[in-house]
Amino acid sequence: MTDQTTVAAMRFGYGLPLPQDAPTAPDAMLAALSGSDVAATRWPGLGLAQVLQPRQNAEASRAA
Repeated sequence: MTDQTTVAAMRFGYGLPLPQDAPTAPDAMLAALSGSDVAATRWPGLGLAQVLQPRQNAEASRAA
């Protein structure tokens, strides 16, 4: 069970507190964020070409 401070932080958009060993200097944070996006590689989203035609088809069918 989470404590009330954690619930309030998540509810009001502050997120979870940083772990003890998390980088806090801007350069260190950029270094931690650079590199490949593992989540995007693992779960790729649809591209514009894959979404545009079905959307145009739906708009055309609504207009008819």
